[in-house]
Amino acid sequence: MAKISEIIGIYGGYVSTVDLKLAFLDPEKNRKCITSYMPIKPHRDAFEKIAHSIDPKDTRCYYLTGNFGTGKSHLCLMVANYFHNKSDTPELEGFFNNYSKVDERKAKELQNRRKNGRYLTAICDFATKDDFEEVLLRAVMEACQRENADIFPDTHYSEALRRLDKWKEESRDGTKFDKFQAFSGEIENRYPAYTIGKLKEELKNYKEEAMNVFKDIYHTIIGEDFSYDKSNLNEILKDFLSNEKFKERYEGLIILYDEFSYALKDGRISFQIFQGFAQMCTQTPSGCKPVVFLATGHKPLEYYMKTVDRDDVGVIEDRIDEISLTPEEMERIISAIITPKKEHPLWKEKVIPNRSIFNTFVQDCKRMK
Repeated sequence: MAKISEIIGIYGGYVSTVDLKLAFLDPEKNRKCITSYMPIKPHRDAFEKIAHSIDPKDTRCYYLTGNFGTGKSHLCLMVANYFHNKSDTPELEGFFNNYSKVDERKAKELQNRRKNGRYLTAICDFATKDDFEEVLLRAVMEACQRENADIFPDTHYSEALRRLDKWKEESRDGTKFDKFQAFSGEIENRYPAYTIGKLKEELKNYKEEAMNVFKDIYHTIIGEDFSYDKSNLNEILKDFLSNEKFKERYEGLIILYDEFSYALKDGRISFQIFQGFAQMCTQTPSGCKPVVFLATGHKPLEYYMKTVDRDDVGVIEDRIDEISLTPEEMERIISAIITPKKEHPLWKEKVIPNRSIFNTFVQDCKRMK
C-alpha cells in the first residue's frame, strides 16, 4: 500500500525546537536556523518593531508572548544575530534572502539599519533558580568572556572578591589583625557547606546566597555593613556601558531572556529592580551606550502580576512594550516544513486524479478555522 510519507518531503530545519543559547553559540546550528527561517507576518511585525531599538527614542524593552510553537525562540535567535552582526556578514545573508522573498523593501530597510557596528549579545540562562539581577549579570559576564573583551562589569561581587584577596595578602605580614584568618574561622563554624574556595567561585558567578554569606561574616569581623557604590543593577550597567573600551568596541548591549515567564511565575524578580532597569533601557544615561532587553513568555505580563499593586503594574506596563505573536500566516510555516513531491509517480497516480475530493477539504478547514 502506498504511504503518504512517500509523496511528502519534510524539511526538518524549522521543525526542531530552538534552544536560544545553544543555537546562538553553535555556528552550524545557528546557520541552519537562519537559513530555514520563514518570516511570517506576525514575526515580521515584531522584528521590525524591535529593530527600532536602534532609534534614540525607542522603548528598547520588549516582552514577546505567544503559545508553544509560535516561534518565539526562533525569532529571538534572529534578533540576536541581527544585533550581533553587521548586515553585510555571511551570518545574515540567509536571513535577508528569506525576508526579501516576502517583503523586499523592508528587508532592504532592515539591512541599512545595521550597516555599522555591532552589539554585545548577552543571553540569559532560564534553567536556573537565581534572581533576575544575578541572571543578567552572569549573562553579561559570559558574553565578555566569549568575546575576550576585557571589560567585565565592576560589581559588589567583584569588590567582595577583591577584599578577600587583599586580606589574604595582608595576612602574610603578621603585623595586623588577620581578617582573612578570622573570616576563614567564621565561615567554617557558621557555614559548613562553604569553604573560602567555594564562596569565591559562587561570588564570581553572581550567586546572591554567597553574597549574603559574605556580608554576614563581614559584619561580624569588621563591625559594620559591607557597602560598595556599584551595588545595584543600574549602577553596575551604567559603569559598564560608559566604559571607554566598551564604547570603542560596541554600539550597545542587547540582553535576551527567553522563557522569562518562569522567573515571573516563580517570583524571582523584584519589580522595583525591573522597573528601574526598564527605565534605563528607555532613557539611556548620559555618556552610556544603549541597552536593549528582549524577553519571552507564554502569557501576558498581567497574568503574572495578580498579587502586585495595581499602580506598580501600570508603571511596569508603561516601560515595557508587550508584543503578542498570533497564529496569522502559520500555514506559511507549515508550507516551509512540508513539501509535496509533485513529480513522484504516486503523486500523479493517486493525488492528481482525486484533486476535486482534496479541494473539498479546504472548505471544511476554513469553516472549522
